[in-house]
Amino acid sequence: MTNTHTIESIEPQIGYVIVQPIETEAEVNNIIMPKGDTEVPQWGKIIAVGGRESNGNNQPKVESIALSVGQTVIYRKWGGNDVNIGEKKYYFLKYEEIIGAAK
Repeated sequence: MTNTHTIESIEPQIGYVIVQPIETEAEVNNIIMPKGDTEVPQWGKIIAVGGRESNGNNQPKVESIALSVGQTVIYRKWGGNDVNIGEKKYYFLKYEEIIGAAK
């Protein structure tokens, strides 16, 4: 069976976000991260945020961090579940697996 889904057609469950890892050399908050350096934290961009707060707000809170689509985050190296959609890899992470976020 061929997977015909796109990342835009998938909504994460409550308590999860979909993150696309940053795999090439990139500058995030003025920090250069060379590809292949295994000692740097895992960085990614939020593609989708699952669920809503009880008040209907679209931006779930993780303690004091509000997560939103397009935000750059740092997540635990061995966290989440990876899935390939098309040619790209994505991670489904629990909110608590995100250890930092760019403002």
